[in-house]
Amino acid sequence: TLREEESGKVPRIGTMHWLLTLTYHTAMAVAFIVGLVSMHAARLPGSLWGTYGSARFLTTWNIYMEAAYFVIATATNVRELWYRVRRGSAAAEAVTLSHARWLDVLFRSLIAPVGFFVAVMYWGMLLVSPTLLYPTEEAFKRVPWLLNNMIHSFVALAVIGETVLVRHKWNRVRDDLRVGALFVFIYSLWLQYMYYLDVHFPYPFLDRMSNKQFWLFVLFVVFV
Repeated sequence: TLREEESGKVPRIGTMHWLLTLTYHTAMAVAFIVGLVSMHAARLPGSLWGTYGSARFLTTWNIYMEAAYFVIATATNVRELWYRVRRGSAAAEAVTLSHARWLDVLFRSLIAPVGFFVAVMYWGMLLVSPTLLYPTEEAFKRVPWLLNNMIHSFVALAVIGETVLVRHKWNRVRDDLRVGALFVFIYSLWLQYMYYLDVHFPYPFLDRMSNKQFWLFVLFVVFV
């Protein structure tokens, strides 16, 4: 938030930081919305989709979460400006702090960990073999390079940029773990439901696991 000096004027560095944050949040919101549109418009191999299409993948869930986060963050920045102009800095800071708490929880518990997990797991497994993630190597080759990097690399870069620009509080680790664990559990149940419908998981490497190994993997993801 912007802080005023005793003279009542907003420090220049605070104003510049706010403008930079607003610009970044707006750019990220637009980028992720464009990414979502591109992802749904892309003509990808039918073998990738299955029941419920792209909603099967954690990548899609992550893109939607990051898009929502940056849209909300942008709206918060704009609302701060509105309150500052209409009601003064005290009201602006009160509104910003109220929204910042929710944004902090969302960023710490979901946006940052899921964004990094998607990027690290995807590129790590891809280095081993594309068939761990795709039905065939041909299916992997048919995914557009730019789209692939948008949904698997840019997501982590956006988190890094947010971490550098915005001072998020990292003092509620237990609460963050609860929210993160709940998300992992919900997505794990979703994967099991997908397996029930299609007789295989969205990700081929999971098909190589027994049911016990699957849930051990889920526990590993929670603790990591």
